[in-house]
Amino acid sequence: MKNILLLSTVLLFSISIFGQSSKLNIYTQKSCSRCQKTKLFLNSNKIKFSEFPLEIERNGEKMDLLLSSQNLPSGFQLTLPVVEWNGKLYYNIKNLDSFLNTLQKSNK
Repeated sequence: MKNILLLSTVLLFSISIFGQSSKLNIYTQKSCSRCQKTKLFLNSNKIKFSEFPLEIERNGEKMDLLLSSQNLPSGFQLTLPVVEWNGKLYYNIKNLDSFLNTLQKSNK
C-alpha cells in the first residue's frame, strides 16, 4: 500500500511539472525559414513560448498526435511551423505575418 501511495505521489508530481505547457508552443525545423521567422518575431517581441524542434523524435511524435486529432485528408501536405496556442492548433498558416501580429496583440 505504501508503494502504491508513493508511486501515485511521484506520478502526480511528474504530471504537474512535466505536463505543464506554455500557452504558446511551436513545432519547428532548423531548415524552415518560416519557423526561424516565427522564433525571431516571438523573441524580439518578448512573447514567451516553448519550442519543440522536430529534429527530436518525441517532438515529432507529439506533433503528429496533435495533427491526427484534426481529421486531415490523406496526402495532406504540412507547412511549418505548427503552433499550439491557448489550446488550439494552427498549421499551414497562410499569412504568417498576420498570424504573428495577432499573437503580438493578444500578448499585450
